[in-house]
Amino acid sequence: VVSTQSTGSSGINAEYGELIRSIITEIALLCQTEIPSPPGLRNDLNGGSDAWKPWHHIYPRSKPPNSFPIHSASGKYAVKLFWMGSWRKVIVDDQIPFDAEGKPLLPMCENETELWLPVLSKAIIKVASLNYGSERRGSEVAGISVIQMLTGWMPEVIDIKSRGDDDMW
Repeated sequence: VVSTQSTGSSGINAEYGELIRSIITEIALLCQTEIPSPPGLRNDLNGGSDAWKPWHHIYPRSKPPNSFPIHSASGKYAVKLFWMGSWRKVIVDDQIPFDAEGKPLLPMCENETELWLPVLSKAIIKVASLNYGSERRGSEVAGISVIQMLTGWMPEVIDIKSRGDDDMW
């Protein structure tokens, strides 16, 4: 089970940047809603289960029924993310950056031997770093949808600031 509590050693760290907080929150949200696996991820490697799991994006992984990421001797992992209209393979390593106090700069699972969360986070950050368009003004996550990267769903952005109270509810 993934929650905002289990995705970090002490929940969502206020020192995390906007993108990291978004990654933690949106993965936890998807886990809590128990959505079906998107068509681009649905295959026999999911252990016959149609339920979406965040680690189903990471390769190499074990055989069904667990289909959990396994240790890569090379330290490289392929992560399948939806970007620019199709599923893409993003290659990342298993090196975890730490700050001067020895705290990881990426979200970690409570069980620190599980690498799926930092590996998945690194892949999302790598793709998000490609979003250098004009829409990026003033925000780390402008134009970035973690949910879309993980599900392929098209987000609908509704500007609530321009709507009156009568239009909202």
